[in-house]
Amino acid sequence: MTITKSRLKKGKLTLTPDGGIAVDFSCQPTNVTLSTEYEEDGEVLEVLCGDSDAPTLKTGRTLKVTAVQDFDDPNGFINFLWDNETEVVAFTWTPNSDGGPTYTGRVQCRLGDIGGDVAAQLTSDLELPVIGEVDRAFPAAPVFTAEEDTTDTTRMTVKVTVVSGGPAAIAFGDARDKGDDTTDTPDAGTASHLYTEPNTFTVKVTGQSGASATKSVTLPYTGGGGG
Repeated sequence: MTITKSRLKKGKLTLTPDGGIAVDFSCQPTNVTLSTEYEEDGEVLEVLCGDSDAPTLKTGRTLKVTAVQDFDDPNGFINFLWDNETEVVAFTWTPNSDGGPTYTGRVQCRLGDIGGDVAAQLTSDLELPVIGEVDRAFPAAPVFTAEEDTTDTTRMTVKVTVVSGGPAAIAFGDARDKGDDTTDTPDAGTASHLYTEPNTFTVKVTGQSGASATKSVTLPYTGGGGG
C-alpha cells in the first residue's frame, strides 16, 4: 500500500439554520478540524470469577474552525454565529474536492473573539460542539463501460460510455500516444479513442465529485469483441 497524503484544499463548509437555507462559508476558514474526545464513565468492574466489565465510553466531537474575521459583513460568518448564538444548526463539511468524504451533522453556534490588533489580519478560533452523531459519506465512483468501437476495422478503438456519475473526465491512459487524451462526457454520453500500438491500457473515469474508477483494455480486440 502506497502513502496517501490528505489535504484540506478546495473544500466546502456550510451551515443551515432550522427552516432556513444553507449558507456557504468556505472562503473564511484557514483551519477546519473535526475533533474527537473520549471519556470513560465509571470504573472497571471486577467480579469473583475473574470476569470484568469495562466502563462506558462516551464520545464527544467538536467542529473547530479558525476563520478570518468578517464582522463588517452583516451576512458573514461572524454575524451568522452572533444571530444564531447557542442555536443548533446543520453543518456540511467537505475537506477537499478530490473524492474524499463529506461530514454532516449538527453543531451549536458559539462565538469566538471579535477584534484584535490594529491593522492586522484578524482571525477567530471557534469551537462548535457537535450535537448528536456525525455522518460520513464518500462520493460514489462513476459507473462506465469500456468496449470495442466496432466501427473501427483495425479493432484498436475503445468506446467508453458513462452510465452514471457524470459529467466525467475520461483519461484513456495512452502514454504511447503522448498524453491521456482526456475527454469530458456526461451521463449516457460516449467517447471513443483510437490507439496506435498494441498494449494493455488503463481507462480512468473521474466524476464531478472527484471519485474515480478504472478499467483495463487490451488492444487490439480479439475473438467476439467487447471489453
